[in-house]
Amino acid sequence: MLSYNQFSEKFSNAIETAVRNHGTKFQILLLNPEDISLVERRQDQLPGENVDISIYRNISTIQKIRQKLQNLGNMDKNFQVKLYSRNPSLAIYINDDDLFLTFF
Repeated sequence: MLSYNQFSEKFSNAIETAVRNHGTKFQILLLNPEDISLVERRQDQLPGENVDISIYRNISTIQKIRQKLQNLGNMDKNFQVKLYSRNPSLAIYINDDDLFLTFF
């Protein structure tokens, strides 16, 4: 998703604003693009999408966001990125008092 410039810029600006103005903490989990079997399983679920290239593009975009936060004065401690090597069974999104749950 972040490989599309329109989303990348909005995402970057939203994170920067949230961290700067509210001290919001972010944790982003991405598939490990080096785990071939995991990428292949995800590729089967998303035909027509080049999953490993999309992950690398997302990592590149996230690195730029992290650099921007560092330039703002060490705010990057509130911004974590982790790679995982298992297919997720669910995703949890928390926004204020709302919790959204998605099963895979």
